[in-house]
Amino acid sequence: MTTGTNFSEDIQIDAKSITGIRVFEHEDRVSIYTAKGEIFRGKKDVFGPDIDAALQVFQDAGAELFPFPVYGPEGRDPLYTSYIRHHAITFARVGESQIKGYKNVQIGVDGMPGEHSHAIGKRELKPFYAALQLHHGSMRHYEAPSVVIAGTDTTYVHAWLVTHMQARADNTLHIQFGAGNDTVDLPVCDSHAQRVAKTLYQEELIENGSLRAYVEAESATEMHAIMEVLAGDIACYTPHIFQVPNALNTTYLPKAREAWLCCAGGGDTEQKILTLQTAETKPLALSLRFNTEADRKVAIQKISEEMNVRFVCSTPSCHP
Repeated sequence: MTTGTNFSEDIQIDAKSITGIRVFEHEDRVSIYTAKGEIFRGKKDVFGPDIDAALQVFQDAGAELFPFPVYGPEGRDPLYTSYIRHHAITFARVGESQIKGYKNVQIGVDGMPGEHSHAIGKRELKPFYAALQLHHGSMRHYEAPSVVIAGTDTTYVHAWLVTHMQARADNTLHIQFGAGNDTVDLPVCDSHAQRVAKTLYQEELIENGSLRAYVEAESATEMHAIMEVLAGDIACYTPHIFQVPNALNTTYLPKAREAWLCCAGGGDTEQKILTLQTAETKPLALSLRFNTEADRKVAIQKISEEMNVRFVCSTPSCHP
């Protein structure tokens, strides 16, 4: 391979497959990751006496790495330094550190355990922000608080690497990347109806049961609309996922992925449930809710068209 780097007779690595490298300066240890996970762990001297020279070899071979110093919650004592490939960033979350003048930064990396630096300086953040700029439109940026995102942290989502999204009952949009456990939750802001409800609850003015039900229903409708807009913005840059129609909990699934479907029954007054699990080493298991049996049938038809589906269902009507 022209992109290969050969540091010894036993180690040959395709630099362009690397998503991240962790260098533990105080422990004389290094770990190398690709999208498939950790592929090497050993002493730094396996690459020769100069780790910086070795990293430069990776860079020259196309690894496109930027440095990300990792500081623990105790302060500005570095635990180790990660060198992360620009296009392997799945998400990033930036907030204020407990140490004044510094930032608290979390980064998700394809195939690599997430990085969390509790007190990173402005100068150290420059390569990180430069890396985000390389993604152009596919790195979605959500400033908080806003009319969409709650909380205090700014979140970046690499839409191209998203594999599924689903709205949660706690008013967060749960996003998963890749086949592993790399996830981020986006907290959706309070809707107008929710804020009205909170005020009424606090002032004990919502004793009327029908009024309570009305406000809660309005809140659910508004939150669903906000979630739809947020998920739709990300999905615009993610052609390999599709939206499940009619789901009350907004859901996007990956196309062309093998899956089992199982339909849960329910009476005429109950919401219809559809459970799905993928046939993989780390399976994706989801529960989707629908208002009617007809809505659920439409969703099953769409999933059948987009995914390689096996039905595990005793209800014949579930099958398209």
